[in-house]
Amino acid sequence: MTPEMQQALNICIALNRDNKKPSVGMIKAKSPSPLPIPVIIKSLSYWKENKDRLVKEGVQVSNKAVVTASQSMTFSKEQASYIDALVNERVNKALVDFAAKQEARAAESEGRVNQLEMSLASTQAELKALQQQLEALASR
Repeated sequence: MTPEMQQALNICIALNRDNKKPSVGMIKAKSPSPLPIPVIIKSLSYWKENKDRLVKEGVQVSNKAVVTASQSMTFSKEQASYIDALVNERVNKALVDFAAKQEARAAESEGRVNQLEMSLASTQAELKALQQQLEALASR
């Protein structure tokens, strides 16, 4: 687990202790240093999958003290909502861009497959013609 992921998980634990639901925007807002969005998303997924165990055991994912939400930067609900919306917008844009690239790759692959199929059909036709010529020569 990377230090960045540990930091994000510590924030999730702190938010939960403060009776707040961890989210991408909340983690981003409460982080004392910038965290990459993919790390936040991965950490949040890990938190959601392991929340009960982490809360029950009181697990602290690093040797550093857990920073409570009140000790880190404090944002109003409106600011946190704005940050959430901004982060979600950027994540969605990244996903749309990724999907567009995947669609372009799929179309390119489909074009290659079509070319190969046409080439195969042509080769099969040539082979059939050669077999007919060979049969004609053999029957003479």
